[in-house]
Amino acid sequence: MKTYNETHEFTRRNPSYLTAKERLRDAKIARKIVYAHDVEGDNDKMVEIFFTKCYLLSNPRYWEIMRTVWCAAGNASNVERFRALMRSTRPAKSWFMTPEDKKTLDGLDYPISLWRAYKGEPDKGISWSSNFEWVKEYADSRGLQIKNRLFNKDEIFAYISRRGEDEFIIL
Repeated sequence: MKTYNETHEFTRRNPSYLTAKERLRDAKIARKIVYAHDVEGDNDKMVEIFFTKCYLLSNPRYWEIMRTVWCAAGNASNVERFRALMRSTRPAKSWFMTPEDKKTLDGLDYPISLWRAYKGEPDKGISWSSNFEWVKEYADSRGLQIKNRLFNKDEIFAYISRRGEDEFIIL
C-alpha cells in the first residue's frame, strides 16, 4: 500500500546541483519522516527524526522539509527547537517557502496587520495570521485570547499558505 506522500511529490523543486550522494541521503531521511507521519501516524516520531537528522540534509532540503514538518506538527511543545533551526544561517533559506508563498509575501503592502491566538503571557509562539476569521475560530474553539500587531516585512521569517490559515512566522 502506498502512502499519500509516496504517490505525490514530497518536495516540489529539484536542486540539480546536488550530488547523487546528497540526493540519496535526503531521500532516505525524507522517507523516514514520511513513514512516521503517513504510515505510523506518529507526529512526535516524525519531529524527532527531523531534529535528529536535519543536519545531514542538503541545504535546500533542510529548509523545505522543515516547512513540511512544521506544518504537520509544529506546536507549543517544540516551537523553541524549531525557532532555533529557523534562525540558522544555512544557505538556501528561501526554500522554506514555496515559490508561490514567496511571491505572495513579496507582493504584500507593509506594515501588515496580523493576529495570533495565544494562552497568556509570556507568549512564545511564532505563528501569526492575516486571516482574522481563522484566528477567531481557532481561539474560540480552544478558549484562547487574540492579539493583533503590525509587522514590517523584515520582521517576517516566512509565509505559509499550505494549511489554509495564512500563517506568518515571526521569530
